[in-house]
Amino acid sequence: MIGRSRGALLQCERSDPETIAAMRAAFTAGQPFCGEILNRSKTGREYWLDVDIQPIRDMDGVLTGFCAIETDISE
Repeated sequence: MIGRSRGALLQCERSDPETIAAMRAAFTAGQPFCGEILNRSKTGREYWLDVDIQPIRDMDGVLTGFCAIETDISE
């Protein structure tokens, strides 16, 4: 776990590389990201997520983190 993000651990190798690149670019720029991604649970089950990820900023506008709403849309 040291040095690895939870997203990197759960991300499925079959995830769309363009979507993953767009998500990482948004995070790097401190911007929101909305999209659908293929993910993997810790048990190995693959499932689709609709994600809405928004930046969190302090009173001075400094990025302090992100808040994600994830919805399993596998069915």
